[in-house]
Amino acid sequence: MAKKLQIGQRQASRICQMSATDRLAFIAEGLPIIHASAKGFWSASLELNAMPREAEVLEGFAKEEAAKILILLDVVRCPEKRVAGKLSMLIGRFYGHLERLIYAQLAEWWSEDIARLRKAPLPMYNVDLSPVPVTLDALKAEQDRLYWAEVGDP
Repeated sequence: MAKKLQIGQRQASRICQMSATDRLAFIAEGLPIIHASAKGFWSASLELNAMPREAEVLEGFAKEEAAKILILLDVVRCPEKRVAGKLSMLIGRFYGHLERLIYAQLAEWWSEDIARLRKAPLPMYNVDLSPVPVTLDALKAEQDRLYWAEVGDP
């Protein structure tokens, strides 16, 4: 019978010393635990209607926990030939607050509709730092116009 893997505080660094099979089993066993933790923080944040600051903190914890899942999925997807060079970096992201928040933000961006993003104003500014709303399509059209003005019309 296989030895039960321990999962808990600061255990992710053990992944670096595991074989591919053990690493996959360890991650598979840990993902539901991390998911339950994220759901718990999220549920608790929804209960704090009268305390929005505290609710926001718990939402942040929930997002960080969910980001741990994304990081572990990156570990699983990492090609076996590149694991030695990438694994310690990925595990470092697992413990960093900023790294987890970046993963969470990227996940929100990935779910955006690309067509909607192309029409959304880009954050551009004049010299006096006043915002200038410009869409990606308008920016590309201006780029094309300037290019053809430079080289001559086709």
